[in-house]
Amino acid sequence: MRQFSLGLTLFTFAVLPFLTQCTGTPELDQKSLETGYIGQTTDSLLWKTLQSEQHFIRTVMADPKPYDVQLIFTEITRDEEGNPSFAHETFQLNENAYFYPASTVKMPAAFLAAELFENPDAQLATVARQIPLTLDTEFRMEEDTARTTLRQEITKIFVVSDNDAHNRMHDLIGRDRFNSMMAEKGLGPWRQAHRLGGPSQASAAEHRGIWFFAAGEDGTTIDSLFFQREPARELEPLTIDGLQKGSAYVQNGELINEPFGFEYRNHAPLASLQATLEAVIFPGFSSFGITPAPSFDHSAETVEFLNQAMRWYPDEGGYDDPDYYYDGYVKFFIYGDTFAPIPDHVKIANKVGFAYGTLTDVAYITDSQNGIEFMLSGTIIVNKNGTFNDNVYEYDEVGMPFLAEVGRQIYQRLLDAK
Repeated sequence: MRQFSLGLTLFTFAVLPFLTQCTGTPELDQKSLETGYIGQTTDSLLWKTLQSEQHFIRTVMADPKPYDVQLIFTEITRDEEGNPSFAHETFQLNENAYFYPASTVKMPAAFLAAELFENPDAQLATVARQIPLTLDTEFRMEEDTARTTLRQEITKIFVVSDNDAHNRMHDLIGRDRFNSMMAEKGLGPWRQAHRLGGPSQASAAEHRGIWFFAAGEDGTTIDSLFFQREPARELEPLTIDGLQKGSAYVQNGELINEPFGFEYRNHAPLASLQATLEAVIFPGFSSFGITPAPSFDHSAETVEFLNQAMRWYPDEGGYDDPDYYYDGYVKFFIYGDTFAPIPDHVKIANKVGFAYGTLTDVAYITDSQNGIEFMLSGTIIVNKNGTFNDNVYEYDEVGMPFLAEVGRQIYQRLLDAK
């Protein structure tokens, strides 16, 4: 068992298997810290945290270059009317330095799909004129047999980061419409290119068809309508830094001794991801000074649901195997490296990504008991051998403990300041 203090409460929890005793403290790369750091907050909590001698932080900060770390800590204060003000600390934040966003792109997919159900574009309006579109309207993909609803799919996206749920949203929104809506909202740079996971990632320009169903008062189907987005335009390759990664990759069981290319992959810079989350958490406000502040056209009911879904733990979304779906299953900051239950007074509205050796989390964290709120976003790549698709990544040994400890230390420092 391991103990650590989080403010007023002492938590005791079983350490995950990969967290073993570590000895020795490598020297901090002070030059990289000073070069990559920008701070505007009152107490410089991120600066202090990154100088910590704690093993998992120092392992990365002794030589941050191979980890491609980017971090944003956002201090939040409120005026007498409750309006938020923001101040940032960042480390190596760079929208032109590529990292693979993985499942973080599911967050705007959920937000955009909900907006389109309430405010259909010209294509989707052909359905809405015949079948009312709500969070509970039933639909199914043409190759599926089971029906689902937008409420169910969004819940899956946030509580277990379900790939199939995202892919349904990709086809519902359409790749071109996805990208144009993000640009119109000022949430760029952004590039939605493909589905996630498995064979459905291929042929992302083609959109799968969807059957929508209208139900009568007794629940029986009284109408159905087939819908399919037009094929998307061909994508140009990305031209930013860091698209060629590593020294080799595995393809169809064969080792290819060339860097792995990401030029045709999804692209979502860290600041764009945080701004997307802010648009739902803080409608009408932007910590990045975007004018006008980005927002989604959601009803009050939808806003309430999205805020709940982002904060839910797996068991609240119907995934009740605590040995697999523990509270921190998709909450990397503070709790990602422990099976410990998250206290009721701590809530985390977030979206994580986890693929190609890259771990990312974008989170709004509150503690109602101690009057704390802040945002924390970060990404790190852990691929020591430089080979992609070999499933040999240091997620457990380096990446997850680093993000969790950064979150813990910032949270603890905020508690200490109370």
